[in-house]
Amino acid sequence: MSSREDRLKDFFARSSELASTWVMPEPVFKLRTRWSSDYDRLFAEEGHIVDDERAIVDLTIEKGRAILSSRAGEGKTCMLRRVFINALQRGIAPILLDLKRWSPDDYRAWADWTSRSVLDGADFLITRFSDTGFGILELDHLPPTVEKLILVDGLNEITTAVGSQVLEIVDTMVRNQMRTSVLVADRSVRRELPSADRWSIGTILPMERDELLTYRADFEEKGAAVLKSPFFLNASLHADSASKFDETSRSAYLSQRLPLTSDQESVAAAAAYAAYFTSKSRVFDLKSFSEAVGDDVVQALRDSSDLVVSDSGEAYFSHHIVHDYLCSRYLAALQTREWTPEVFSAISFDSASFDAIAMAFEQLNGDRADAFLRALYDWNLYAAGYALGQISANEGSASIEVRAMIYAMLAEKRFDPVVATRQRASDALMLMKFDDATPFKKASSFADAQEALSAFTGTRGWFGDWKQLFLTRSTERIAIEQLQMLKDADSVIGWTMANVAKRALVDQKDVDSLGEWLDTPNATVRWRVVHVLGAYPCERNIAILRSALDEDGDRNVRYGAVRSLVELAARADSATKTHVSRLLIDRVEKITEQPRIKKELQNAIVLDRSVVPTAWLEFATEIIRAFYAQTDAIDERDSWRATLAAVETECLASNEQVVRSGRL
Repeated sequence: MSSREDRLKDFFARSSELASTWVMPEPVFKLRTRWSSDYDRLFAEEGHIVDDERAIVDLTIEKGRAILSSRAGEGKTCMLRRVFINALQRGIAPILLDLKRWSPDDYRAWADWTSRSVLDGADFLITRFSDTGFGILELDHLPPTVEKLILVDGLNEITTAVGSQVLEIVDTMVRNQMRTSVLVADRSVRRELPSADRWSIGTILPMERDELLTYRADFEEKGAAVLKSPFFLNASLHADSASKFDETSRSAYLSQRLPLTSDQESVAAAAAYAAYFTSKSRVFDLKSFSEAVGDDVVQALRDSSDLVVSDSGEAYFSHHIVHDYLCSRYLAALQTREWTPEVFSAISFDSASFDAIAMAFEQLNGDRADAFLRALYDWNLYAAGYALGQISANEGSASIEVRAMIYAMLAEKRFDPVVATRQRASDALMLMKFDDATPFKKASSFADAQEALSAFTGTRGWFGDWKQLFLTRSTERIAIEQLQMLKDADSVIGWTMANVAKRALVDQKDVDSLGEWLDTPNATVRWRVVHVLGAYPCERNIAILRSALDEDGDRNVRYGAVRSLVELAARADSATKTHVSRLLIDRVEKITEQPRIKKELQNAIVLDRSVVPTAWLEFATEIIRAFYAQTDAIDERDSWRATLAAVETECLASNEQVVRSGRL
């Protein structure tokens, strides 16, 4: 027997041993999936249905790349394990990377491994998270006739930036290694996928009525939509009579299920949040957690199998939805003033997963629910949309006025010049289950969105003033007294005015006055001001935005400045375009050192085909080539290639005749 055959035999033996350690949920539910060619079709519920894991294996191998995008509790981990076992039985070599085990130390190790190139992290991923003892070289030396199927579980368990790097690595492995394919499990939000057109996008569907009634004859009587989730249905079947499932929301059920008193749960919630805040990981230090909650709470959670403790002294919850719930309880109990961007960022792994935020929203009603959505809006409009989109129409806790505000703000972003902004806004609106969101989803122009808002009437005092402001037409003139609303402490009013000032008429002398407002210590006001200046191309505004990009100490202001410089160029003549491109090219190194600013530049430069200006491809190509030439990292160069391809696609689809820029 050859060494390659010996290695293959060893691999299958280790993989079989790994699979034998899994305790698979009983009973075995039928997990149906829908697969689409892109996120747009997936969110529109278009695509073909796949009924079993064998077909998912076949689909993944045929396509090469697939991502399963579903909410927490829908059965992603269970599905990947079924796929693993099916592949193993068919002589396909499955490699399961369990990123749910990612710890704080792994972030430090990852930074070291990828210091030269992201692609250098491939061996770390395989050896650290696959439990086979095989590394990248050993896998590469399996017989070339063997299919290899990489399964990535828990992409949303790590920060967005690292998650994007993991996707880059597995995409490269599929491209460079013979007979290799990948299936990734992720949250139900659009990812920027490398080689996006080469991926199949899937989701796990809610369980069907007939099967639900097989397990829970009282399903329709209970009216609990949460039972359509495999995690909650399974948990309800295994609940004892004293804690029989009688709740309709995820958070209410999890509270009932945990073996803790209300006071103990509050203490555990604070400790669970602290674990996220300090570790940015699902894995945390048991000693610190135990000191915060007490030995009795730790023991109760271990006895109920909710808390798992490793030999190394690290701990994690058996399902991340339990950790998310505890964090959501902590978040929901905070004072309104404590709902800050820092807290939201920590609890979401820097916007990688909004599940804990959505569960916190489930626990709020009335004015606090409204205040929560407004605080979310101030941090991340799309997080507010996601939270609102996760509740059913009969669970509505936010007022009709706040719902209408979120719908309208998202609808305006659907017609933003930047493709990425349009996509995120459309995705968030597609999640909405309320009938009154439909006109905003179907709006074919911003005027249609304004018309949809006109139909809403509200009784809350702020709503009438805000609605009147939002409905400002592009032909109306905004006076300097109205522009003072940019300084409003109410984020909804402040940002609405920032958007209105970009699309309405403002006298040049009043635009010039805005630059003086950048002296304020309020970073949010400075951000709003640079947001507005992008709509008014002139040398003075270029200088102001350049100064903000170079010198402002707030990252959000610099983020807004780089976007506004690109937007200003899109509205300007050729000489101004050249000025802006030179300015950005002169700052290649400085921008590259700031990943969020660099990413926003890449997004901002990809304008929708409906608004692409003359000679935009030439402008974009010059900037992209400068950033491409600045780096030797393969992943960075691939990223800029993808940006150029996206610009070309939009330019070539516009009415303008464009000549391709050529390869980088």
